[in-house]
Amino acid sequence: MSRKLLLMCLLLVVLLTIAVAQTIDRGSITGMFVTDGVTGQKANPHGWSEELIYVISADRGIGMGIRTSENPAGWYTMPGGNQDFPGFRSGQYNIFSLAYDRIPAFSIGPLVKMATNGEKLEQVVLNTPAHYSVMYNKGPDEWGESPWTHGTDFYQTFIATSNHVTRVATKLAGKDGDHQELTLNYALYEPNDGPPSKWKRISPIRSRLLGKGVDPIIHIHYVIYRSNEVNLTPGKKYAVRFWRDPSSPSPGFSIVAFKDKGNGYVGGCLYNGDEQLPDLDAYAYVSGGQPGTVVNHAPVGDMDLKEYSGSAQRFGQTFKATGTGLAGVDIIYADGNASPRPFPVKFQLYDSPGGKAIGPSKTCYGLPLTYQARASAIWKRGEVLLTPGKTYYIEWTFPTSVNSWVLNESLPGEAYRDGKILSGKDLAMSIAEYEPVQTTKTSPRASK
Repeated sequence: MSRKLLLMCLLLVVLLTIAVAQTIDRGSITGMFVTDGVTGQKANPHGWSEELIYVISADRGIGMGIRTSENPAGWYTMPGGNQDFPGFRSGQYNIFSLAYDRIPAFSIGPLVKMATNGEKLEQVVLNTPAHYSVMYNKGPDEWGESPWTHGTDFYQTFIATSNHVTRVATKLAGKDGDHQELTLNYALYEPNDGPPSKWKRISPIRSRLLGKGVDPIIHIHYVIYRSNEVNLTPGKKYAVRFWRDPSSPSPGFSIVAFKDKGNGYVGGCLYNGDEQLPDLDAYAYVSGGQPGTVVNHAPVGDMDLKEYSGSAQRFGQTFKATGTGLAGVDIIYADGNASPRPFPVKFQLYDSPGGKAIGPSKTCYGLPLTYQARASAIWKRGEVLLTPGKTYYIEWTFPTSVNSWVLNESLPGEAYRDGKILSGKDLAMSIAEYEPVQTTKTSPRASK
């Protein structure tokens, strides 16, 4: 047998081995993906239409997406962008949710197990990393004939499920005035024995401008918080406030509200000013992220993507670590197509731009959205160690040139394009880190 023929045979064996491995290393889901959020109500066969829940491989880092609103059976992005139904490779996966109009602000959720090696699972429950999540979209029978209430100042109470807040969102049924602007303010409060107007504000005030031509009920309106901006105590009651900024030409608005018929959120209720509405809950979402993670590198200023970074194959961002390990990175890109191509994106952490690599790289395939695509890499705890307070450099590369966006943020760090600094800019992306593991010391007396 010639050497050339032998090499061809060996290559064929390798390819067959890979093919067999990909065939047997897969299970299936016989039921639907469901999510019960924190409401106690299962949304079957899909979740809320505006909340996109994704799953990503914790072992391989290859992009995998389950969008509960569009494809309950899930889909798996294979290398090359092919979609494989309905099974998943063996291994552990992280869930995370993205901000509603796709700017990076993701919240990592817990590891979930998918079916492995021919195993069949009846269903997979994806619990979203949220303090409060009341966003039902099953139809008018659930919401009633007039699912809204009118005013200028609303509070929704909720029970904290983790220490941090990463995102707050709501939906409005309308704003007063014919084509008048409305600035909607957001903040978090700590209730006391008095009325809401006497409650203590515990977060910065964030605002979103609803333009003259914006129909509020079509869109989800949200703001972003970094984990270090708000500190909550799990199990304690808090409130999120939505109110009209006094500078707004529009004199008021209507907030979408769900009438609780014994199947809603039991941890709080809606207030219209100081008036308690015990049978109503606001259509809202308060994300906290998975306990043990922080998202301190995230945009919190202008949420509109206005400035392109310029085309390149290589992008990077320096950041100051606040945790002890890298948990995840979420980036955004465009290639000029209405549905961008699902390029493979390679992520690698370095000690500095052009410096030494730290930990394993991850390659993830982009998830195409409307004129944008997302790619998110996940690392297990302990895979990529960080020293709090130290500056690092995360870089991601594409097989061809793409574009991204930059923001004028006050984050510690700078954006890079093809290895060159974009002074005074930060890329539209976010970084999640692991907090130090909390250890409880046991006294000698208690251990006896």
